[in-house]
Amino acid sequence: MEDIQNTQHPDPSLINILLVFNPKTNKIEAVKTIDDKGDLKTVPNTKKNQNQFLKIDKQGDLFSNFFSNFLSQLKNPTLFNFFKSPLKESENIGKQIQHHLTHPSTEGEEFLNTYKILNPNTNTMSTTPLSEKEYQYSADQIDWNMMSKFGLTQEKLEKANALDPMLKGFKTNGLVPVTINLGTVLTRMDARLSLNTNDAGDVVINIHGIRKEPNFNFKFLGHEFTAEDKKI
Repeated sequence: MEDIQNTQHPDPSLINILLVFNPKTNKIEAVKTIDDKGDLKTVPNTKKNQNQFLKIDKQGDLFSNFFSNFLSQLKNPTLFNFFKSPLKESENIGKQIQHHLTHPSTEGEEFLNTYKILNPNTNTMSTTPLSEKEYQYSADQIDWNMMSKFGLTQEKLEKANALDPMLKGFKTNGLVPVTINLGTVLTRMDARLSLNTNDAGDVVINIHGIRKEPNFNFKFLGHEFTAEDKKI
Protein backbone atom coordinates (compact mmCIF):
# COMPACT_ATOMS: atom_id res chain seq x y z
CA MET A 1 0.00 0.00 0.00
CA GLU A 2 1.30 3.43 -0.93
CA ASP A 3 2.02 5.55 2.12
CA ILE A 4 -0.02 8.67 2.74
CA GLN A 5 2.32 11.43 3.84
CA ASN A 6 1.47 14.54 5.78
CA THR A 7 2.53 17.71 4.02
CA GLN A 8 4.70 19.68 6.41
CA HIS A 9 4.58 23.41 5.77
CA PRO A 10 5.75 26.20 8.06
CA ASP A 11 2.75 28.42 7.31
CA PRO A 12 -0.51 27.01 8.83
CA SER A 13 -2.57 29.29 6.57
CA LEU A 14 -1.50 27.12 3.60
CA ILE A 15 -2.57 23.86 5.25
CA ASN A 16 -5.91 22.09 5.00
CA ILE A 17 -7.10 19.17 7.08
CA LEU A 18 -9.77 16.55 6.51
CA LEU A 19 -12.86 16.50 8.68
CA VAL A 20 -15.15 13.50 8.59
CA PHE A 21 -18.64 12.77 9.84
CA ASN A 22 -18.27 9.54 11.79
CA PRO A 23 -21.54 7.55 11.47
CA LYS A 24 -20.71 5.53 14.59
CA THR A 25 -20.45 8.56 16.87
CA ASN A 26 -22.55 11.01 14.80
CA LYS A 27 -19.79 13.56 15.30
CA ILE A 28 -17.41 15.56 13.14
CA GLU A 29 -13.86 14.33 13.79
CA ALA A 30 -10.43 15.11 12.32
CA VAL A 31 -8.72 12.53 10.13
CA LYS A 32 -5.46 11.21 11.54
CA THR A 33 -4.44 8.47 9.10
CA ILE A 34 -5.46 5.25 7.36
CA ASP A 35 -4.06 2.04 8.82
CA ASP A 36 -2.69 -0.92 6.87
CA LYS A 37 -6.15 -2.50 6.72
CA GLY A 38 -7.67 0.57 5.10
CA ASP A 39 -9.53 1.64 8.24
CA LEU A 40 -9.88 5.34 8.95
CA LYS A 41 -8.28 6.65 12.14
CA THR A 42 -9.63 9.88 13.63
CA VAL A 43 -9.15 12.10 16.66
CA PRO A 44 -11.43 14.69 18.29
CA ASN A 45 -11.40 17.94 16.33
CA THR A 46 -9.85 20.10 19.04
CA LYS A 47 -6.91 22.49 19.04
CA LYS A 48 -4.88 20.31 21.40
CA ASN A 49 -4.99 17.45 18.87
CA GLN A 50 -3.83 19.49 15.87
CA ASN A 51 -0.38 17.91 15.94
CA GLN A 52 -2.09 14.57 15.09
CA PHE A 53 -4.18 15.88 12.19
CA LEU A 54 -3.49 14.72 8.66
CA LYS A 55 -2.26 17.91 6.97
CA ILE A 56 -2.51 18.61 3.26
CA ASP A 57 -1.28 21.43 1.04
CA LYS A 58 -4.13 23.85 0.36
CA GLN A 59 -3.39 24.27 -3.36
CA GLY A 60 -6.17 22.90 -5.56
CA ASP A 61 -4.36 20.38 -7.76
CA LEU A 62 -2.20 19.06 -4.95
CA PHE A 63 -5.20 18.64 -2.70
CA SER A 64 -7.26 16.92 -5.41
CA ASN A 65 -4.46 14.49 -6.30
CA PHE A 66 -3.79 13.75 -2.64
CA PHE A 67 -7.45 13.13 -1.93
CA SER A 68 -7.85 10.73 -4.86
CA ASN A 69 -4.90 8.74 -3.53
CA PHE A 70 -6.35 8.90 -0.03
CA LEU A 71 -9.68 7.44 -1.16
CA SER A 72 -8.02 4.66 -3.13
CA GLN A 73 -6.51 3.37 0.11
CA LEU A 74 -9.62 3.75 2.25
CA LYS A 75 -11.81 0.73 2.91
CA ASN A 76 -15.55 1.44 2.47
CA PRO A 77 -15.25 5.16 1.55
CA THR A 78 -19.02 5.34 1.02
CA LEU A 79 -19.53 5.15 4.80
CA PHE A 80 -18.08 8.60 5.31
CA ASN A 81 -18.80 12.22 4.43
CA PHE A 82 -15.60 14.26 4.16
CA PHE A 83 -15.05 17.98 4.49
CA LYS A 84 -11.93 20.12 4.20
CA SER A 85 -11.04 22.96 6.51
CA PRO A 86 -8.13 25.36 7.02
CA LEU A 87 -6.06 24.09 9.93
CA LYS A 88 -6.35 27.31 11.95
CA GLU A 89 -10.16 27.35 11.71
CA SER A 90 -10.86 23.64 11.95
CA GLU A 91 -12.39 23.56 15.42
CA ASN A 92 -14.86 26.37 14.71
CA ILE A 93 -15.73 25.13 11.22
CA GLY A 94 -16.17 21.58 12.52
CA LYS A 95 -18.68 22.78 15.11
CA GLN A 96 -20.67 24.61 12.44
CA ILE A 97 -20.65 21.57 10.14
CA GLN A 98 -21.83 19.42 13.05
CA HIS A 99 -24.67 21.86 13.75
CA HIS A 100 -25.89 21.94 10.14
CA LEU A 101 -25.73 18.15 9.84
CA THR A 102 -27.62 17.65 13.10
CA HIS A 103 -30.16 20.37 12.29
CA PRO A 104 -30.52 20.24 8.49
CA SER A 105 -31.99 23.29 6.81
CA THR A 106 -31.88 24.97 3.45
CA GLU A 107 -29.80 27.77 5.00
CA GLY A 108 -27.16 25.26 6.05
CA GLU A 109 -26.77 23.81 2.55
CA GLU A 110 -24.61 26.66 1.27
CA PHE A 111 -22.28 26.43 4.26
CA LEU A 112 -21.87 22.65 3.91
CA ASN A 113 -21.30 22.94 0.16
CA THR A 114 -18.34 25.22 0.87
CA TYR A 115 -16.47 22.47 2.70
CA LYS A 116 -17.87 19.17 1.42
CA ILE A 117 -15.39 17.38 -0.87
CA LEU A 118 -16.43 13.78 -1.31
CA ASN A 119 -18.69 12.11 -3.79
CA PRO A 120 -18.40 8.51 -2.52
CA ASN A 121 -19.94 7.00 -5.65
CA THR A 122 -17.19 8.32 -7.93
CA ASN A 123 -14.26 8.80 -5.54
CA THR A 124 -13.74 12.29 -6.94
CA MET A 125 -13.99 15.80 -5.65
CA SER A 126 -17.68 16.49 -5.26
CA THR A 127 -19.35 18.92 -7.65
CA THR A 128 -22.86 17.93 -6.60
CA PRO A 129 -24.50 20.54 -4.34
CA LEU A 130 -26.32 19.36 -1.25
CA SER A 131 -29.47 20.91 -2.68
CA GLU A 132 -29.56 17.76 -4.85
CA LYS A 133 -29.48 15.61 -1.73
CA GLU A 134 -31.32 12.30 -1.93
CA TYR A 135 -34.87 12.32 -0.67
CA GLN A 136 -35.38 10.94 2.82
CA TYR A 137 -39.14 10.69 2.45
CA SER A 138 -41.72 10.30 -0.28
CA ALA A 139 -45.02 12.10 -0.58
CA ASP A 140 -46.81 8.75 -0.31
CA GLN A 141 -45.47 8.29 3.24
CA ILE A 142 -47.22 11.44 4.47
CA ASP A 143 -50.63 11.09 6.16
CA TRP A 144 -52.45 13.70 4.10
CA ASN A 145 -55.65 13.22 6.11
CA MET A 146 -53.75 14.34 9.18
CA MET A 147 -52.11 17.17 7.22
CA SER A 148 -55.54 18.44 6.19
CA LYS A 149 -56.28 19.10 9.87
CA PHE A 150 -53.54 21.73 9.69
CA GLY A 151 -54.97 23.20 6.50
CA LEU A 152 -52.19 21.62 4.44
CA THR A 153 -52.45 19.71 1.18
CA GLN A 154 -49.87 18.31 -1.20
CA GLU A 155 -50.89 20.82 -3.87
CA LYS A 156 -50.62 23.74 -1.44
CA LEU A 157 -47.12 22.73 -0.32
CA GLU A 158 -45.95 22.17 -3.90
CA LYS A 159 -47.19 25.63 -4.97
CA ALA A 160 -45.33 27.16 -2.02
CA ASN A 161 -42.12 25.30 -3.03
CA ALA A 162 -42.24 23.78 0.45
CA LEU A 163 -42.70 20.07 -0.22
CA ASP A 164 -39.34 19.39 -1.90
CA PRO A 165 -37.10 20.54 1.00
CA MET A 166 -39.36 18.70 3.45
CA LEU A 167 -38.96 15.43 1.53
CA LYS A 168 -35.18 15.94 1.62
CA GLY A 169 -35.23 16.22 5.41
CA PHE A 170 -34.92 20.01 5.63
CA LYS A 171 -37.06 22.72 7.12
CA THR A 172 -38.97 24.81 4.60
CA ASN A 173 -37.08 27.91 3.60
CA GLY A 174 -40.11 30.16 3.84
CA LEU A 175 -43.12 30.38 6.12
CA VAL A 176 -46.24 28.36 5.39
CA PRO A 177 -49.74 29.30 6.64
CA VAL A 178 -50.97 26.66 9.11
CA THR A 179 -54.42 26.29 10.66
CA ILE A 180 -54.74 24.32 13.91
CA ASN A 181 -58.32 23.32 14.72
CA LEU A 182 -58.75 22.18 18.33
CA GLY A 183 -62.53 22.07 18.14
CA THR A 184 -63.40 25.04 20.33
CA VAL A 185 -60.23 26.92 19.38
CA LEU A 186 -59.05 27.77 15.87
CA THR A 187 -55.47 29.03 15.57
CA ARG A 188 -53.83 30.37 12.46
CA MET A 189 -50.08 30.93 12.25
CA ASP A 190 -47.19 31.13 9.83
CA ALA A 191 -44.51 28.53 10.48
CA ARG A 192 -41.66 26.63 8.92
CA LEU A 193 -42.35 22.94 8.44
CA SER A 194 -40.29 19.75 8.40
CA LEU A 195 -40.87 16.01 8.48
CA ASN A 196 -39.72 13.48 11.03
CA THR A 197 -40.17 9.79 11.78
CA ASN A 198 -41.79 8.93 15.11
CA ASP A 199 -41.11 5.86 17.26
CA ALA A 200 -43.74 3.88 15.36
CA GLY A 201 -41.99 4.57 12.05
CA ASP A 202 -44.67 6.97 10.80
CA VAL A 203 -43.72 10.16 8.96
CA VAL A 204 -45.10 13.12 10.91
CA ILE A 205 -45.10 16.88 10.54
CA ASN A 206 -43.02 19.24 12.68
CA ILE A 207 -44.32 22.79 12.99
CA HIS A 208 -41.66 25.37 13.85
CA GLY A 209 -43.51 28.45 15.05
CA ILE A 210 -42.00 31.91 14.73
CA ARG A 211 -41.58 33.79 17.98
CA LYS A 212 -43.11 37.23 17.72
CA GLU A 213 -42.42 40.31 19.78
CA PRO A 214 -44.76 40.55 22.80
CA ASN A 215 -47.52 43.14 22.76
CA PHE A 216 -47.01 45.27 25.88
CA ASN A 217 -50.20 47.26 25.23
CA PHE A 218 -52.32 44.50 26.80
CA LYS A 219 -52.35 43.03 30.29
CA PHE A 220 -50.64 39.68 30.84
CA LEU A 221 -51.95 37.53 33.71
CA GLY A 222 -53.40 40.65 35.30
CA HIS A 223 -50.17 42.64 35.00
CA GLU A 224 -50.30 45.96 33.18
CA PHE A 225 -46.97 46.93 31.66
CA THR A 226 -45.60 50.34 32.54
CA ALA A 227 -43.77 52.69 30.18
CA GLU A 228 -40.52 51.52 31.76
CA ASP A 229 -41.43 47.87 31.05
CA LYS A 230 -41.98 48.67 27.39
CA LYS A 231 -38.48 50.08 27.04
CA ILE A 232 -36.81 46.84 28.16
